[in-house]
Amino acid sequence: MIEQLLANIEKYITISEILFFTIGFSLGYLPNKYRKKWKRKRAIRKRKTYLIYDPISKLTKIGFSNKPEQRIKAINTGNPFAKIVAIHKDDLESKLHLKYKKYRVKKEWFQISYEQRRNIIKTYGFKSYKE
Repeated sequence: MIEQLLANIEKYITISEILFFTIGFSLGYLPNKYRKKWKRKRAIRKRKTYLIYDPISKLTKIGFSNKPEQRIKAINTGNPFAKIVAIHKDDLESKLHLKYKKYRVKKEWFQISYEQRRNIIKTYGFKSYKE
């Protein structure tokens, strides 16, 4: 039944398909041939990790985005002082969130020092970002 449903859904690329595959994949309900296909689709979207520093609150945001430059524009709507410090070509967000979890203030914002930011940039190979 599920395979027949998946075969029909496979013809259309919609939000509901993405949700279906995400939920099904995470719960382990998808047959292997669909798991491989879904992994390929997800791999196409290349996420970049970015570090944003806010000099007013002295907080650093560790986040990811396909287009970090556009992400900073959205953040600057509410906070014009935040600036991108560095960008990495890979998705390291979860790894960095785990490593710095004791410095977390709220969601993706961390109270880390300048030295810690420099260490992240050096250790993981981030590229400094200049506007």
